[in-house]
Amino acid sequence: MHIKRIELLGFRSYPDRTEISCERGVQVLHDNETFDLFTAIRYALMESRLRVLNCRRLEDLIFAGDGKRRAMNISEVSLEFDNADRTFPLDWHSVEIQRRYFRIGESEFFLNRVPCRLKDISELLQDVLNVESAAVWGNYERLMFVDLSPESRRRLWDITAGHLVNRKRTAEFSSKQQKTQRNLDRVNVIVSELSQQMEQLKNGADPENNQTRIEEQLNFLKGQQCTLSNELEKWSREIQRLKETLVSGFDADFPRLCRAFAFEMLRWTGSTASLVLTHPDDPDVSGIAIEGLPRQMTEVDRVAVGWAFWTACMKVLELPVSILQVDPEQDKPHWKLLTDVLTELKPSMQLLVCMNRG
Repeated sequence: MHIKRIELLGFRSYPDRTEISCERGVQVLHDNETFDLFTAIRYALMESRLRVLNCRRLEDLIFAGDGKRRAMNISEVSLEFDNADRTFPLDWHSVEIQRRYFRIGESEFFLNRVPCRLKDISELLQDVLNVESAAVWGNYERLMFVDLSPESRRRLWDITAGHLVNRKRTAEFSSKQQKTQRNLDRVNVIVSELSQQMEQLKNGADPENNQTRIEEQLNFLKGQQCTLSNELEKWSREIQRLKETLVSGFDADFPRLCRAFAFEMLRWTGSTASLVLTHPDDPDVSGIAIEGLPRQMTEVDRVAVGWAFWTACMKVLELPVSILQVDPEQDKPHWKLLTDVLTELKPSMQLLVCMNRG
Protein backbone atom coordinates (compact mmCIF):
# COMPACT_ATOMS: atom_id res chain seq x y z
CA MET A 1 0.00 0.00 0.00
CA HIS A 2 1.22 3.51 -0.76
CA ILE A 3 -0.12 6.96 -1.56
CA LYS A 4 -0.41 7.43 -5.32
CA ARG A 5 -1.76 10.94 -5.56
CA ILE A 6 -2.41 14.07 -3.52
CA GLU A 7 -4.92 16.63 -4.80
CA LEU A 8 -5.62 20.05 -3.28
CA LEU A 9 -8.10 22.80 -4.05
CA GLY A 10 -8.55 26.00 -2.07
CA PHE A 11 -6.40 24.79 0.82
CA ARG A 12 -4.41 27.70 2.24
CA SER A 13 -1.78 28.61 -0.37
CA TYR A 14 -3.22 26.21 -2.99
CA PRO A 15 -6.15 28.10 -4.56
CA ASP A 16 -5.89 26.22 -7.87
CA ARG A 17 -6.50 22.51 -8.20
CA THR A 18 -3.06 20.97 -7.66
CA GLU A 19 -2.23 17.31 -8.24
CA ILE A 20 0.94 15.67 -6.92
CA SER A 21 1.92 12.17 -8.03
CA CYS A 22 3.66 10.02 -5.43
CA GLU A 23 5.89 6.97 -5.71
CA ARG A 24 7.25 4.29 -3.41
CA GLY A 25 10.58 4.87 -1.71
CA VAL A 26 11.75 8.32 -0.66
CA GLN A 27 10.12 11.35 -2.27
CA VAL A 28 10.81 14.96 -1.31
CA LEU A 29 7.74 17.20 -1.58
CA HIS A 30 8.73 20.85 -1.65
CA ASP A 31 6.64 22.74 0.86
CA ASN A 32 6.39 26.41 1.82
CA GLU A 33 7.53 28.07 5.05
CA THR A 34 4.24 27.29 6.83
CA PHE A 35 4.23 23.67 5.64
CA ASP A 36 0.81 23.93 4.03
CA LEU A 37 1.28 20.67 2.11
CA PHE A 38 2.19 18.70 5.24
CA THR A 39 -0.82 20.20 7.01
CA ALA A 40 -3.05 19.35 4.04
CA ILE A 41 -2.02 15.69 4.20
CA ARG A 42 -2.78 15.64 7.91
CA TYR A 43 -6.12 17.27 7.24
CA ALA A 44 -6.98 14.62 4.63
CA LEU A 45 -6.03 11.90 7.14
CA MET A 46 -8.87 13.25 9.32
CA GLU A 47 -6.78 15.25 11.78
CA SER A 48 -9.17 17.08 14.12
CA ARG A 49 -6.77 18.84 16.52
CA LEU A 50 -6.71 22.52 15.56
CA ARG A 51 -3.32 23.06 17.23
CA VAL A 52 -1.78 20.39 15.02
CA LEU A 53 -3.43 21.92 11.95
CA ASN A 54 -1.93 25.25 12.98
CA CYS A 55 -5.23 27.11 12.96
CA ARG A 56 -7.79 28.49 15.39
CA ARG A 57 -10.75 27.29 13.33
CA LEU A 58 -11.14 25.16 10.21
CA GLU A 59 -12.12 28.22 8.21
CA ASP A 60 -8.47 29.33 8.49
CA LEU A 61 -7.55 26.42 6.19
CA ILE A 62 -9.43 27.95 3.25
CA PHE A 63 -7.51 30.19 0.82
CA ALA A 64 -8.02 33.68 2.22
CA GLY A 65 -7.28 35.62 -0.96
CA ASP A 66 -4.38 37.84 -1.94
CA GLY A 67 -3.75 40.92 -4.02
CA LYS A 68 -4.68 39.07 -7.21
CA ARG A 69 -7.39 36.63 -6.19
CA ARG A 70 -10.51 36.69 -4.06
CA ALA A 71 -10.94 34.42 -1.06
CA MET A 72 -12.41 31.00 -1.77
CA ASN A 73 -15.33 29.36 0.02
CA ILE A 74 -14.09 25.77 0.08
CA SER A 75 -10.97 23.78 0.92
CA GLU A 76 -10.61 20.27 -0.44
CA VAL A 77 -7.87 17.67 -0.09
CA SER A 78 -7.85 14.13 -1.53
CA LEU A 79 -5.46 11.22 -1.06
CA GLU A 80 -5.49 8.25 -3.40
CA PHE A 81 -3.93 4.99 -2.18
CA ASP A 82 -2.75 1.97 -4.11
CA ASN A 83 -4.62 -0.89 -2.46
CA ALA A 84 -3.54 -3.78 -4.70
CA ASP A 85 -2.33 -5.74 -1.64
CA ARG A 86 -5.66 -5.09 0.15
CA THR A 87 -4.03 -3.40 3.13
CA PHE A 88 -7.33 -1.58 3.40
CA PRO A 89 -10.01 -4.28 3.88
CA LEU A 90 -11.86 -3.13 0.75
CA ASP A 91 -12.21 -4.90 -2.57
CA TRP A 92 -10.79 -1.95 -4.51
CA HIS A 93 -7.40 -1.64 -6.17
CA SER A 94 -7.39 2.10 -5.40
CA VAL A 95 -8.88 3.84 -2.39
CA GLU A 96 -9.47 7.59 -2.41
CA ILE A 97 -10.38 9.60 0.66
CA GLN A 98 -11.52 13.18 0.34
CA ARG A 99 -12.32 15.89 2.86
CA ARG A 100 -14.01 19.22 2.17
CA TYR A 101 -14.75 22.18 4.37
CA PHE A 102 -16.98 25.10 3.42
CA ARG A 103 -16.69 28.61 4.76
CA ILE A 104 -20.28 28.37 6.01
CA GLY A 105 -19.05 25.76 8.50
CA GLU A 106 -20.12 22.52 6.83
CA SER A 107 -17.91 19.49 6.15
CA GLU A 108 -18.16 16.69 3.61
CA PHE A 109 -16.31 13.38 3.44
CA PHE A 110 -16.01 10.94 0.56
CA LEU A 111 -14.68 7.41 0.17
CA ASN A 112 -14.07 6.65 -3.52
CA ARG A 113 -16.35 9.58 -4.37
CA VAL A 114 -19.22 8.18 -2.26
CA PRO A 115 -20.41 10.41 0.62
CA CYS A 116 -19.58 8.99 4.04
CA ARG A 117 -18.89 10.04 7.63
CA LEU A 118 -15.62 11.23 9.14
CA LYS A 119 -15.88 8.20 11.44
CA ASP A 120 -15.95 5.83 8.46
CA ILE A 121 -12.65 7.12 7.10
CA SER A 122 -11.03 7.43 10.54
CA GLU A 123 -11.82 3.79 11.30
CA LEU A 124 -10.48 2.75 7.90
CA LEU A 125 -7.19 4.56 8.57
CA GLN A 126 -6.70 3.70 12.24
CA ASP A 127 -4.98 0.37 11.54
CA VAL A 128 -3.05 1.57 8.48
CA LEU A 129 -2.06 5.25 8.64
CA ASN A 130 -3.32 6.82 11.83
CA VAL A 131 -2.73 10.57 11.81
CA GLU A 132 -1.90 10.50 15.54
CA SER A 133 0.80 7.85 15.14
CA ALA A 134 4.54 8.22 14.65
CA ALA A 135 3.94 7.46 10.96
CA VAL A 136 2.98 11.14 10.58
CA TRP A 137 5.99 12.77 12.23
CA GLY A 138 6.34 16.53 12.33
CA ASN A 139 8.72 19.06 13.84
CA TYR A 140 6.56 19.56 16.94
CA GLU A 141 6.24 15.82 17.60
CA ARG A 142 10.02 15.33 17.45
CA LEU A 143 10.77 18.33 19.65
CA MET A 144 8.16 17.48 22.29
CA PHE A 145 8.64 13.70 22.38
CA VAL A 146 11.01 13.99 25.36
CA ASP A 147 8.39 15.96 27.32
CA LEU A 148 5.53 13.52 26.83
CA SER A 149 4.13 11.95 29.96
CA PRO A 150 4.71 8.18 30.21
CA GLU A 151 0.99 7.68 29.57
CA SER A 152 1.06 9.83 26.43
CA ARG A 153 4.20 8.07 25.19
CA ARG A 154 2.48 4.71 25.72
CA ARG A 155 -0.57 5.95 23.82
CA LEU A 156 1.66 7.09 20.95
CA TRP A 157 3.25 3.64 20.80
CA ASP A 158 -0.12 1.87 21.00
CA ILE A 159 -1.50 3.97 18.13
CA THR A 160 1.61 3.45 15.99
CA ALA A 161 1.68 -0.30 16.64
CA GLY A 162 -2.06 -0.67 15.99
CA HIS A 163 -2.86 -1.66 19.57
CA LEU A 164 -5.22 1.24 20.25
CA VAL A 165 -7.89 -0.33 18.05
CA ASN A 166 -8.15 -3.33 20.36
CA ARG A 167 -8.12 -1.04 23.39
CA LYS A 168 -11.09 0.86 21.96
CA ARG A 169 -12.92 -2.37 21.23
CA THR A 170 -12.20 -3.61 24.74
CA ALA A 171 -13.68 -0.41 26.17
CA GLU A 172 -16.67 -0.69 23.83
CA PHE A 173 -17.34 -4.31 24.80
CA SER A 174 -16.88 -3.47 28.50
CA SER A 175 -19.53 -0.77 28.16
CA LYS A 176 -21.89 -3.25 26.51
CA GLN A 177 -21.13 -5.80 29.21
CA GLN A 178 -21.99 -3.29 31.94
CA LYS A 179 -25.21 -2.32 30.18
CA THR A 180 -26.19 -5.98 29.83
CA GLN A 181 -25.42 -6.59 33.51
CA ARG A 182 -27.66 -3.65 34.51
CA ASN A 183 -30.48 -5.03 32.37
CA LEU A 184 -30.02 -8.48 33.89
CA ASP A 185 -30.06 -7.02 37.41
CA ARG A 186 -33.37 -5.27 36.69
CA VAL A 187 -34.88 -8.46 35.28
CA ASN A 188 -33.67 -10.41 38.32
CA VAL A 189 -35.40 -7.94 40.65
CA ILE A 190 -38.68 -8.20 38.75
CA VAL A 191 -38.47 -12.01 38.67
CA SER A 192 -37.89 -12.05 42.42
CA GLU A 193 -40.90 -9.79 43.05
CA LEU A 194 -43.18 -11.80 40.77
CA SER A 195 -42.02 -15.07 42.36
CA GLN A 196 -43.02 -13.74 45.79
CA GLN A 197 -46.43 -12.76 44.42
CA MET A 198 -46.83 -16.28 43.00
CA GLU A 199 -46.12 -17.84 46.39
CA GLN A 200 -48.72 -15.60 48.01
CA LEU A 201 -51.31 -16.50 45.36
CA LYS A 202 -50.63 -20.22 45.73
CA ASN A 203 -51.35 -19.93 49.45
CA GLY A 204 -54.60 -17.96 49.02
CA ALA A 205 -57.58 -17.35 46.79
CA ASP A 206 -57.05 -16.06 43.25
CA PRO A 207 -60.47 -14.91 42.01
CA GLU A 208 -59.02 -12.74 39.21
CA ASN A 209 -56.79 -15.55 37.92
CA ASN A 210 -53.66 -13.45 38.46
CA GLN A 211 -51.58 -16.58 38.86
CA THR A 212 -51.84 -17.43 35.16
CA ARG A 213 -50.86 -13.91 34.13
CA ILE A 214 -47.88 -13.84 36.48
CA GLU A 215 -46.75 -17.28 35.27
CA GLU A 216 -46.72 -15.97 31.69
CA GLN A 217 -44.69 -12.94 32.77
CA LEU A 218 -42.24 -15.13 34.67
CA ASN A 219 -41.76 -17.45 31.72
CA PHE A 220 -41.04 -14.47 29.47
CA LEU A 221 -38.64 -12.90 31.96
CA LYS A 222 -36.79 -16.18 32.56
CA GLY A 223 -36.24 -16.32 28.81
CA GLN A 224 -34.82 -12.79 29.05
CA GLN A 225 -32.58 -13.91 31.91
CA CYS A 226 -31.18 -16.69 29.75
CA THR A 227 -30.62 -14.34 26.79
CA LEU A 228 -28.92 -11.68 28.90
CA SER A 229 -26.75 -14.27 30.66
CA ASN A 230 -25.60 -15.59 27.30
CA GLU A 231 -24.80 -12.03 26.21
CA LEU A 232 -22.74 -11.47 29.34
CA GLU A 233 -20.75 -14.61 28.64
CA LYS A 234 -20.19 -13.48 25.05
CA TRP A 235 -18.90 -10.04 26.10
CA SER A 236 -16.65 -11.65 28.73
CA ARG A 237 -15.14 -13.97 26.13
CA GLU A 238 -14.59 -11.11 23.67
CA ILE A 239 -13.00 -8.89 26.32
CA GLN A 240 -10.72 -11.71 27.44
CA ARG A 241 -9.73 -12.46 23.83
CA LEU A 242 -8.91 -8.81 23.14
CA LYS A 243 -6.89 -8.48 26.35
CA GLU A 244 -4.90 -11.57 25.46
CA THR A 245 -4.28 -10.15 21.97
CA LEU A 246 -3.12 -6.85 23.47
CA VAL A 247 -0.78 -8.54 25.92
CA SER A 248 0.73 -10.88 23.34
CA GLY A 249 1.17 -8.05 20.82
CA PHE A 250 2.81 -5.78 23.37
CA ASP A 251 5.02 -8.58 24.69
CA ALA A 252 6.19 -9.29 21.15
CA ASP A 253 6.75 -5.71 19.95
CA PHE A 254 7.88 -3.70 22.99
CA PRO A 255 11.14 -5.56 23.72
CA ARG A 256 12.09 -5.12 20.06
CA LEU A 257 11.28 -1.41 20.29
CA CYS A 258 13.47 -1.08 23.40
CA ARG A 259 16.45 -2.69 21.67
CA ALA A 260 15.95 -0.61 18.52
CA PHE A 261 15.56 2.62 20.50
CA ALA A 262 18.74 1.99 22.50
CA PHE A 263 20.64 1.40 19.28
CA GLU A 264 19.18 4.48 17.56
CA MET A 265 19.88 6.67 20.58
CA LEU A 266 23.57 5.84 20.27
CA ARG A 267 23.36 6.65 16.58
CA TRP A 268 21.45 9.90 16.83
CA THR A 269 22.75 11.31 20.11
CA GLY A 270 25.92 9.38 20.91
CA SER A 271 24.53 8.67 24.39
CA THR A 272 22.72 5.79 26.06
CA ALA A 273 19.07 5.92 27.07
CA SER A 274 16.38 3.31 27.27
CA LEU A 275 12.61 2.91 27.26
CA VAL A 276 11.18 1.39 30.44
CA LEU A 277 7.73 0.58 31.76
CA THR A 278 6.54 2.67 34.69
CA HIS A 279 4.58 -0.35 36.01
CA PRO A 280 6.41 -3.46 34.79
CA ASP A 281 4.17 -5.67 36.94
CA ASP A 282 1.13 -4.52 34.92
CA PRO A 283 2.28 -3.86 31.34
CA ASP A 284 -1.29 -3.63 30.06
CA VAL A 285 -1.76 -0.21 31.71
CA SER A 286 1.86 0.85 32.20
CA GLY A 287 3.26 4.06 30.79
CA ILE A 288 6.57 4.28 28.93
CA ALA A 289 9.36 6.38 30.44
CA ILE A 290 12.84 7.21 29.14
CA GLU A 291 15.75 6.47 31.44
CA GLY A 292 19.23 7.87 31.03
CA LEU A 293 18.46 11.27 29.49
CA PRO A 294 20.50 14.21 30.77
CA ARG A 295 18.60 16.78 32.82
CA GLN A 296 19.64 19.63 30.56
CA MET A 297 19.10 19.09 26.84
CA THR A 298 19.53 21.41 23.89
CA GLU A 299 16.90 21.65 21.19
CA VAL A 300 19.23 19.72 18.89
CA ASP A 301 19.43 16.88 21.41
CA ARG A 302 15.66 16.83 21.94
CA VAL A 303 15.01 16.62 18.21
CA ALA A 304 17.55 13.81 17.92
CA VAL A 305 15.68 11.77 20.55
CA GLY A 306 12.49 12.27 18.55
CA TRP A 307 14.23 11.01 15.42
CA ALA A 308 15.62 8.03 17.31
CA PHE A 309 12.13 6.99 18.43
CA TRP A 310 10.68 7.43 14.93
CA THR A 311 13.48 5.37 13.38
CA ALA A 312 13.04 2.61 15.95
CA CYS A 313 9.28 2.48 15.30
CA MET A 314 9.72 2.27 11.54
CA LYS A 315 12.26 -0.54 11.79
CA VAL A 316 10.32 -2.59 14.32
CA LEU A 317 6.83 -2.19 12.84
CA GLU A 318 7.74 -2.04 9.13
CA LEU A 319 4.88 0.35 8.37
CA PRO A 320 3.98 0.84 4.68
CA VAL A 321 3.95 4.67 4.71
CA SER A 322 5.41 7.51 6.74
CA ILE A 323 4.93 11.24 6.15
CA LEU A 324 7.62 13.52 7.52
CA GLN A 325 7.90 17.24 8.07
CA VAL A 326 11.53 18.29 7.71
CA ASP A 327 12.83 21.77 8.44
CA PRO A 328 16.33 22.33 6.96
CA GLU A 329 17.21 24.65 9.85
CA GLN A 330 15.95 22.48 12.68
CA ASP A 331 17.23 19.25 11.16
CA LYS A 332 20.50 20.55 9.72
CA PRO A 333 22.65 18.97 12.48
CA HIS A 334 21.12 15.58 11.68
CA TRP A 335 20.97 15.83 7.91
CA LYS A 336 23.63 13.26 7.07
CA LEU A 337 22.23 10.63 9.45
CA LEU A 338 18.65 11.36 8.36
CA THR A 339 19.66 10.78 4.75
CA ASP A 340 21.29 7.48 5.71
CA VAL A 341 18.19 6.34 7.62
CA LEU A 342 15.84 7.22 4.77
CA THR A 343 18.07 5.26 2.41
CA GLU A 344 17.91 2.25 4.74
CA LEU A 345 14.12 2.38 4.98
CA LYS A 346 13.16 3.18 1.40
CA PRO A 347 13.26 -0.40 0.00
CA SER A 348 10.46 -1.48 2.34
CA MET A 349 8.19 1.57 2.62
CA GLN A 350 7.06 4.89 1.19
CA LEU A 351 8.55 8.00 2.80
CA LEU A 352 7.03 11.35 1.82
CA VAL A 353 9.29 14.13 3.06
CA CYS A 354 7.62 17.55 3.18
CA MET A 355 10.48 20.02 3.26
CA ASN A 356 10.45 23.77 2.94
CA ARG A 357 12.94 25.55 0.74
CA GLY A 358 14.83 27.11 3.62
